[in-house]
Amino acid sequence: MDIVKAAPPGATPGLAHEAVRFFGEIYRIEREIAHADPDERWRQRQARTKPLANDMLQWLQHHGPTLLPKSPLGQAFRYSLSNWKALTAFVDEGQLLADNNTAERAMRPVALSRKNWLWAGSERGGHAAAVAFSLIETARINHVEPYAWLRDVLQRINDHPVTRLDELLPMNWKPQ
Repeated sequence: MDIVKAAPPGATPGLAHEAVRFFGEIYRIEREIAHADPDERWRQRQARTKPLANDMLQWLQHHGPTLLPKSPLGQAFRYSLSNWKALTAFVDEGQLLADNNTAERAMRPVALSRKNWLWAGSERGGHAAAVAFSLIETARINHVEPYAWLRDVLQRINDHPVTRLDELLPMNWKPQ
């Protein structure tokens, strides 16, 4: 995307523009199937995204050798080819998202406040903070108000059967 943005106005579209077109098509499909259940997302990805990803892989393999290895576009091609399996893992799994934007947005407040976390007190305190942040973000992602969830779970957990602790996770929680 940076290469496309840096192109002078009126310049002939090149390989970077073509790569952006591939990504745009993948994200268009993802928008269309975003609210489908995981099984339907898997079916749609197999029918629509997988052939597109295969076309992109062939395109990368064809044009990659023609690029200077140290050029920004050459580095992007090399990165894509060497990480292809990980970059396309979402295609074969209906529950995965096409990118990690949700996780990165969740981590943003932690990254912005990094200096504050230096004073967690100890490595154990830092670990406890990381667990707490993970639980709070999991609640938010599942549209559960974190304070209400934590308050309820902390009041119930001592009397809750250990074999049914998964019922208290944010994605399964029902307030009492």
